[in-house]
Amino acid sequence: MPSNLRFEDIKELIILPRNRCFYVEFVYRNDVVASDVDRNRVLGIDHGLNNWLTCVSNLGTSFIVDGKHLKSLNRWYNKQVATIKENKLQGFWSNKPAAITEKRNRQIRIPRINSGECQKIISSPSCVKRTLLIFH
Repeated sequence: MPSNLRFEDIKELIILPRNRCFYVEFVYRNDVVASDVDRNRVLGIDHGLNNWLTCVSNLGTSFIVDGKHLKSLNRWYNKQVATIKENKLQGFWSNKPAAITEKRNRQIRIPRINSGECQKIISSPSCVKRTLLIFH
């Protein structure tokens, strides 16, 4: 267990079986934080495939974050898994596709891929205080 974990703050513990491994997710209690958002400065973000993020603000600025690298990673992954599963029963899964899945997931989660795009979004004119609020 992590040394900085405070058990009294944990609301829920989720154990997820994924690719022949187990992952633990900790859900913490969190107080609602009131934010002073300027509703006159809004940035709309639409995620797609070729253009990973298309961002448009109500100030008249817009930019596009390229998604071709992520699309290329997924294409490689799908091709590798399809080759392994060729002539196998439906639902076939082994250590090799599991390892390929983990590799693809690690490549997608590389901080330089996501942090560069987040920095581009945060430095846009719509983000006054250089903070990014994410809504589901």
